[in-house]
Amino acid sequence: MLDVEDLFPVTYIQGDSIVVHMDHTNLVFKHRDKMYVADFSEWLVEDCVKIQELCTNLSLLTVSERESLYMHKQVRKELEAVSS
Repeated sequence: MLDVEDLFPVTYIQGDSIVVHMDHTNLVFKHRDKMYVADFSEWLVEDCVKIQELCTNLSLLTVSERESLYMHKQVRKELEAVSS
């Protein structure tokens, strides 16, 4: 949560929800069964053109660009798993 708070303003409503105020939308995590759960259904992309653009953009990334999407520890563990 500290990383999120560094990037976005966060509002805590005790026992009800956590709201992350992002640039274009608010992400609301509702309290359910001792956990906070977010509804990402509005983030789904159904437009075929946008899906194709996303796939193309991801497929054109170099290995180092893809590695930069992850933490160094995650990359190291993956490389260890592949080599063993």
